[in-house]
Amino acid sequence: MFKPRPAAPASPKRASPLSLALVAALVGLSMMSAAMFIVQIYQQADCFNELDRCLDPETATVTHRQSGMAWLLLTVLALMAAACLFRRLNSPVR
Repeated sequence: MFKPRPAAPASPKRASPLSLALVAALVGLSMMSAAMFIVQIYQQADCFNELDRCLDPETATVTHRQSGMAWLLLTVLALMAAACLFRRLNSPVR
């Protein structure tokens, strides 16, 4: 019988600068949205009433507590996308 050829060793793949810039942009987006989450939840925590609304008397704007959760969701999604892309860029080519 014949012997199968040994598999070629995996060669390292170089990441393109555009891909690395995309990873950096996703990490930056996650940091920015994490900062907005902290502002929405922790700095205005004593302002929210029973209906989870906060009225700012100076600007007359109403903020809902759920808007902080939207920033948290954006943070998690951006970090997951950056991690997946970074892992894919650093995986060897077979």
